[in-house]
Order: sequence, then C-alpha cells, then structure tokens
Amino acid sequence: MKSRMIPVLIVFAVGVCLAVCNCGKAPTGQPQPSPTSAPNLPDLVLTDIILKPKPAGYGDAADVIINTVVRNNGAACTQGFIVWCSFSCSGNPMYFSGMQATNGLGSNQEITLGDDSLLSLSSCSFQSPREFVCTADSENYVVESNESNNSRTEMLLTGR
Repeated sequence: MKSRMIPVLIVFAVGVCLAVCNCGKAPTGQPQPSPTSAPNLPDLVLTDIILKPKPAGYGDAADVIINTVVRNNGAACTQGFIVWCSFSCSGNPMYFSGMQATNGLGSNQEITLGDDSLLSLSSCSFQSPREFVCTADSENYVVESNESNNSRTEMLLTGR
C-alpha cells in the first residue's frame, strides 16, 4: 500500500509546486504588473534642489545655500533617510549631506531639508555652469514602489 501512495504523493507535490510558482503572476500572454504599481509602499521623490546665494557678509564669496525638497507620493514612510548630493570640484565629485529626515515622511507629505546649509565652493576650480545632483535615500533603506525617481539634477551658474 505504501508503494502505491508514492506516485500519488509525487503528483500532489508537483501540483502544489506549480500552483505556488504561478501565484501572483499574470496568466501566460498577459503583461506582468510593474513593480512601480506596488500599493502600500512609500515613493520618495526629490522634487527640487534649492540653490541660492549666501547672505552678504556671511561665509566666502563662493559659498551657496542649498536645500532639497522631498515628497512622499506613496504610503507613509516611518524609516528615516538621508539626501546625498554631489557636484564636480576640479574634475572630482564632491559629496555632501546633512539633509536628513530622521522620522521618515507621511503619505503625500513634503519636506524641505537642509536648513539653508552653507556649501563652500571656494576650493574648487572655476566651472560654470556647475551641476548639482542630489538623491533621496541613495542607500535604499526605504523600500519604495518606485526607486527610479529619487534623484534630481540642477545647474547653477556659480562664477566659481
């Protein structure tokens, strides 16, 4: 009797495996759903890089003020994240941060980060325009529905 059960168990096991493997997939011939349509996940979008001149009499002449604006277009995000930025300095990328959302960001909320951070360009060779690139959550601590919209690039005529 035991030897008769083995083929039945094999057929059953194969059927279960096939059912599990197809779970959540579109039927054959149908397009697979994109990962960007995943519900209930945050979606951090870097919507703006704010670059402005520093106040007169404050810092070096080549310094600029920088802030970033991040919006969460998805579900609430309780995980903190950092915005990292870079610019070219004498042909080498210079990375900087200090723009951190320690408590994450609620659904459909927007936050300006940086608190008018002063960024010195005085040690860099002259380059105008200068490209600034900022990325929210570049370390991917936050699982998002769309990871492709976390970066933004802005050009600034710096005179430095």
